Amino acid sequence: EEKPFVKGLAERQSGGKSASNEPALHRLEPDAPALAAMTGLWQEVLGVTVRPDDDFFALGGTSLLAALLLTRIADRFGEEIHPEAFFNQPTARSLSARLGAASGAAVSETATQLRRPATIIRLREGVANQTPLFILGDPFLYRLLLPEVPFGGPVWALHEELGAVEDMATWALTDLRQIQPHGPYRLTGFSFDGLVAYEMAARLAQQGELTEFLGLIDTGTPEMEQMQALTNPSFIQRIRLHVHYSRHFPVVRRARYLWERIRLSILVRTRRQQRNPHYETLIRLVQPYRPPSYGGAVTLFRAAGEDSNLIDPLMGWSRFVSQDIQIIEIGGLHLDLVRAPVGVRQLGQSLGACLSHLTPTV
Repeated sequence: EEKPFVKGLAERQSGGKSASNEPALHRLEPDAPALAAMTGLWQEVLGVTVRPDDDFFALGGTSLLAALLLTRIADRFGEEIHPEAFFNQPTARSLSARLGAASGAAVSETATQLRRPATIIRLREGVANQTPLFILGDPFLYRLLLPEVPFGGPVWALHEELGAVEDMATWALTDLRQIQPHGPYRLTGFSFDGLVAYEMAARLAQQGELTEFLGLIDTGTPEMEQMQALTNPSFIQRIRLHVHYSRHFPVVRRARYLWERIRLSILVRTRRQQRNPHYETLIRLVQPYRPPSYGGAVTLFRAAGEDSNLIDPLMGWSRFVSQDIQIIEIGGLHLDLVRAPVGVRQLGQSLGACLSHLTPTV
């Protein structure tokens, strides 16, 4: 079955008509030397054998490798590929077909559609008159999630340069208003990018604009991140915490609970030993941030397997949000919400259910 964002791009490229009646960019065949050179670049970046129609992400591509690849394409061919084009058709053949395509009359209109800042990326065409969903952060992080969200409206990613939360919110609000000048708005973000979404919603409220949906995907306040002694205890301390928490459970339920938590605690320790410098950069950017008060609705999608949930189920937000916070637990650990099939599916369905209860049109 064709993915919604792939189908949307194909329709956009063919002017809303059947691909068999109108020429479309994705149907152009690249010349052999360009395709060979493109495939060679992919193999250099990914370190694996690549065929022209292989999906970049199915080969193990990540958002960082995607950025590296787009940079090398620009250096090698002297042309830039818009991230939106890559997100929707991540094959060497489709990217090769785009090289020099702007000179062709049949595709010049499509090229014009992509002359937006690279920080604004359309992930799904959707129904034009429906209120769009804006996702903060790297669009490639949400590649597995998006097909699991039963939402018919447009979906946009606002992918700003990494910086202080307040600065990123300023840049994202500028991009936001290019697409939707006024509310009601729908915003969501995973982890660090949830802080940017929160800051945006608070500023919009101060300006008299409504954010009807603010979804924080396993995003805690800076204070929660700084509680290292509690959120990152030793293995033994972690198990003692769960033993105490489950002391009133029935025997069978408690045994199952403790067995699962022991398994997850081992996994947490392994994953935290694999943290990269990018994570440490995010921690440094989070610590100075002071969230403003916010009187709007907040939905917190929380990873059920993280121990910090036992300390504060609201992940620190009760100090800043005056309304009741809706909590939706998603199975697994933090990264499972955007990487593990079960977690991604559960998060997608939950996110779609929240959006389905909102008024569909702008």
